Amino acid sequence: MMTILVTGGTGLVGSRLLPRLVAVGIHCRALVRAGKTVPPGVMAVQGDILDPALLAAAVKGVDAVVHLAAVLRTPEPEKIWAVNLEGARNLIAAVNNHDLHSVILPL
Repeated sequence: MMTILVTGGTGLVGSRLLPRLVAVGIHCRALVRAGKTVPPGVMAVQGDILDPALLAAAVKGVDAVVHLAAVLRTPEPEKIWAVNLEGARNLIAAVNNHDLHSVILPL
């Protein structure tokens, strides 16, 4: 059975994608911020995309990653750069250290 990690699992797209993946029998993990909940059948991985050690643990054993985590609106422009750029770099580094079949990045 395939296992997929979805970053941004409680966001607009991730919260709609996860139930659909579970419905077709895919095992799902979702990287979420503390205090957020995930749909039934999804394993929550609470933490921050800026934490390389957490990402390394989150990608271990998954077959694919769907990267949806992003900050779009905030009065702190440095947070946009940190999450959107450094977070993606951290995820790519974690993926490079594991044998994954695919990574899906939004355009």
